[in-house]
Amino acid sequence: PLKELRRGLPALFTVMLFVTAVLVLSGLRPSATRYTQLLQSAELAMSNQDYPKALIAYERMIQVGHDDPGTQFSLARCLAAMGEYQRAAQLLFALAPDDKLGYVPAHRVRAFLIMQSPQATPEDLALARRHLERVLAAHPEDDEAHGLLASLLLRMKDVAGARNEFVQGTDNRPDLALNAAMLSRQIGDAKAMIANAAIATDTAAIHPVAW
Repeated sequence: PLKELRRGLPALFTVMLFVTAVLVLSGLRPSATRYTQLLQSAELAMSNQDYPKALIAYERMIQVGHDDPGTQFSLARCLAAMGEYQRAAQLLFALAPDDKLGYVPAHRVRAFLIMQSPQATPEDLALARRHLERVLAAHPEDDEAHGLLASLLLRMKDVAGARNEFVQGTDNRPDLALNAAMLSRQIGDAKAMIANAAIATDTAAIHPVAW
């Protein structure tokens, strides 16, 4: 677990620092106001890269009873940023176990980390695929997961499967249509190539590149 986390650490920061936990406050519990203050303090500290201060806030959130997966995930990203890889790995692996559905964002990160290693074995890649499939089973419209799975399938030499995953993501990410068009051409699917190229062209017309 520690080796896996170290391999993808730079990419882990990119992914995790832009993920905000969705936490629901219900009722008028005495800890609600304190929790809100701590959450604001933690997220501000993270944005300012003041990780020790964020760590204190997250740990206090857990102490006042908010030890939900979102808070644990935020704590893991903070620990990773501080270089406390062993603790971060323990939290991440507990949140996204290999054999069942856990916290969906953590499964996406687990897959991403595995994919960062050029030495990943076929068994490792199969594990990454299972993590992404759990994400998509819970959230079929997760375009990031579709894109990651497409990249993974390309690495596994499944061009048709990769093309289909890119297509799945074009509803909210039309830019993925260009990848789908290119892969459709590669597998000889002219009809799909034309359809996806049209989507990509329309997107480029609406959002032209600024030179």
